[in-house]
Amino acid sequence: MQERRSGVRRQGDRELYELIEKKTGIKPAQLVRERKLRRAIRHTCRAVLELDVKHSPGQTGVWESDRHQLKARVLDLSEGGASLFCKHDPGRGSRVRVGVKLYDGMSIEAESEVRWTSYKDQKEGYAVGVQFVSMDERNQRRLHNFLADLDATLGMGLEVGGEER
Repeated sequence: MQERRSGVRRQGDRELYELIEKKTGIKPAQLVRERKLRRAIRHTCRAVLELDVKHSPGQTGVWESDRHQLKARVLDLSEGGASLFCKHDPGRGSRVRVGVKLYDGMSIEAESEVRWTSYKDQKEGYAVGVQFVSMDERNQRRLHNFLADLDATLGMGLEVGGEER
């Protein structure tokens, strides 16, 4: 059964490639090569999500707040938000402070909202989508420059000057 499915999938891929080539003039070999080039852009950036957990000790009606940190790995980063992977679910709709340490030595911080979460069985953790809600100008500039440098160098590396932008 598995062999038949993979054969059907390969046939479907061939048909898709033929359709794309017919519409765009791009050959399947070019698509595969371009796909591999795009993968080179990905870098491992670390992130920390800080969230407040409120609890009421006993029947007093008084709520206390504890700050907790979740370590995460950045899967995707844009000026509007990020996709992260972490071992614990911060909860959809949660307000979190996200700190991302960029591979060039800089870091950014932003108040964010968790827009979606998805449990990944194979990785035993959660893919989490956050939208940046509030970010100061300095952090916006750092993020913009970092993403612009990635685009300009195809993610193959930046000149690390150690100075803040």
